[in-house]
Amino acid sequence: MKNLKILLAAFSVMLFSANLYAVEYQHGYCHVRQTAPDVCQNVKGYRVMGSAIGNTHDDCTTAKNAARDNLIRSRRMQAAPAVCRDHIDCGGPCETVGG
Repeated sequence: MKNLKILLAAFSVMLFSANLYAVEYQHGYCHVRQTAPDVCQNVKGYRVMGSAIGNTHDDCTTAKNAARDNLIRSRRMQAAPAVCRDHIDCGGPCETVGG
């Protein structure tokens, strides 16, 4: 009887875990272009990710906006000259994960 309870508990955990991964997310990325001025040398190519729940174009846009915010707020970008922010690129496609 004890083994059956353990088995049922383990099965319940597996079902619950499977439902957690059924949600799809969009991962959007932003980086500082390699063509940024020389004063941006320390952040050229620096890439950051943002995430949003869902699988639509709007969700991708939300993920890219989050990535842009994460990039601007990063310590590395805070230490860089303000002109480097003008060279942030978030144009790549989003990546769908989960589901």
